[in-house]
Amino acid sequence: FLWKNLRGAYKISQFWTWITNFEQQANCALCGNPESMEHILLDCNKSQPIKIIWNLAHKLWLKRETSWSNLHYRTILGCNLTNFQSPKGKRLSGEN
Repeated sequence: FLWKNLRGAYKISQFWTWITNFEQQANCALCGNPESMEHILLDCNKSQPIKIIWNLAHKLWLKRETSWSNLHYRTILGCNLTNFQSPKGKRLSGEN
């Protein structure tokens, strides 16, 4: 997922603009906005799965943590680099 995102390997958005008779594929089938991975994962306001998934992730997160940050595409791509620490700055073993 990360490698393909960084390399632009997914067949979305501008990939389709250069193929005759497939230009419409560059837009989201649900809302008509230009499609991007960020749009697919976070921004499409007509996507029911986006609402369900992020709502469930939010609820699960709050079972253990006290706050939930706004989601950004860059956060999703970099989540594997997260370093959880105690309030005193000590690395939490098994949490990373």
